[in-house]
Amino acid sequence: ARVAVFPSRLEGCGIGPLEALRAGCPTAVSDIPAHREVAGPGAARFEVGDVDGLLDAVDRALAAPPPAAEPRTWDSAADAWFEMAVAASRGDQ
Repeated sequence: ARVAVFPSRLEGCGIGPLEALRAGCPTAVSDIPAHREVAGPGAARFEVGDVDGLLDAVDRALAAPPPAAEPRTWDSAADAWFEMAVAASRGDQ
C-alpha cells in the first residue's frame, strides 16, 4: 500500500496500524488512545472528525522516510507483533 489510514473513533487494540508500521507502510491514524499506544511517533496523527487534518496527516505520512520493511515468515511476524504489543503495553517507544 502507498499509505494506510485509520480514521477510527474507537479502537480496542490498534492492530491495523501496528501491522502497517511493522510492514514499513506510511501510516496516518486518528489521535485516540489505542493508536497513540501502538503507533507512538511512527504514524502521522489527526484529530477524529477533522477531514483537513486527515489529509494533512496523509501528506505527512507520504513525505516521511519509510521505515525499513523486513521479509516476514508467519512465525517472525507473530514474534514481532508480540514484541511490539508488549513494548506498547509498557509504554516503550
